[in-house]
Amino acid sequence: QIRSGIAFAESFPERSESVESALVKMLPYSETLTVLGEVAAVQRVALYSEAAGRIVKVGFQSGELVDEGQLLIQQDIGEEQALLNAAEASLELANSIYKRNKSLFSSNAVSEEAYDKARVDLAKVKADIARLQSVIRKKTITAPFKGKTGIHQFEQGLVLQGNELITQLIGENEYLWVDFHVPQFYPVLENGSVVEVQLLRSTAGNNASDWASAEVVARSTQVDKENRSFQYRAKVSAKAFPAVVNSGVSVKISVGEKVQVATLPATAVQQDHLGEFVFLLKADKDSGSYRAERQNVVVMSKQAGRSYIKSGLSENQLVASDGAFK
Repeated sequence: QIRSGIAFAESFPERSESVESALVKMLPYSETLTVLGEVAAVQRVALYSEAAGRIVKVGFQSGELVDEGQLLIQQDIGEEQALLNAAEASLELANSIYKRNKSLFSSNAVSEEAYDKARVDLAKVKADIARLQSVIRKKTITAPFKGKTGIHQFEQGLVLQGNELITQLIGENEYLWVDFHVPQFYPVLENGSVVEVQLLRSTAGNNASDWASAEVVARSTQVDKENRSFQYRAKVSAKAFPAVVNSGVSVKISVGEKVQVATLPATAVQQDHLGEFVFLLKADKDSGSYRAERQNVVVMSKQAGRSYIKSGLSENQLVASDGAFK
């Protein structure tokens, strides 16, 4: 009966499981550091009024893209324009008197005092004209460069006070700055080094944006006293990385030498009290299937659903991935 029972048990096929498989690939890899950064505009300016006056024209809408030199706010310059017209008329007279006295003075027909008075009167008129033109320019607020304006509440007829914020103007450029800090004990990033930037989830919606390459263009000349770090600035294409100014970003920096490591789907790596391991799949000639064999590994990091393994595997080995936990 015992022999019969053993034979009956051995008549069943060997237990098996279905799993996904993956080939081990060797790739260059370097240790990375991820820090927080902030998007900054290449051109950014806060425009303020310099003189008090009534608004007679508003030349832009909130959030509008404006061109360089476009009129934003025109304050009342009627009085200044009238005084300027009078000064320009006085300029013709003062200039004529000066030229006549200069000619007469060269032939000793007028006194030196009369010549000096004519010269001073001409200079005063020119100074009055320059002062009035300066006031007119202060009351005629234009865009210093092409960019997008902020939100405003200005209307025609409103009295604008001196030193009042008109708008924040953000330049329309082909690239953006990304500012970030790196602790001083990491290798110094030279100008031209490449880093990877990504919008934080809170600013990118439900899913974080793709990583974009940015080029380091500047480094602070001294270590920050408070956090013992260097500040860096990187340049990233605005088309490849359409981020809003002041958005928070993740910055990935290479801080180690490149080495060849094995890469696998993260689901292939298992862990127990003895450490991390994978299951090698070795062909069984008798059954035509595969047998799973445990192989201990040393994992360097896990990123974007993949594990980077420092040792324990070689290229093109077949490994169980999805379902390996079975």
